[in-house]
Amino acid sequence: MSLKTSSRPRRAGLTGTILGFLPWILYWSLPAPWGPAGGLVGAVIIFGRQLLQKKPKIMDGFSLSFFALAALMLYGLHSPWFARWEGAGVTGDGSLTHQSEA
Repeated sequence: MSLKTSSRPRRAGLTGTILGFLPWILYWSLPAPWGPAGGLVGAVIIFGRQLLQKKPKIMDGFSLSFFALAALMLYGLHSPWFARWEGAGVTGDGSLTHQSEA
């Protein structure tokens, strides 16, 4: 007589959705100079994990590219544009709108 061990089914629906928005939540909730950095770290962790599992999602790839560009402009080029408009959510809303059209 053998015992069957059933693996629990993964709940990727709601949990995956919430995790997908984690970089954006960090971006909007952290203060101005740290928002893009927090979003970038969150996006790298999420997308990197998906790449290791060989299941990358295009929305998370777009999020990673957005936060990489935002961090480059803010920290690399010292452009105050992202820091100035970060609280208004203009760049985040525009990026999410563009992603939903893709």
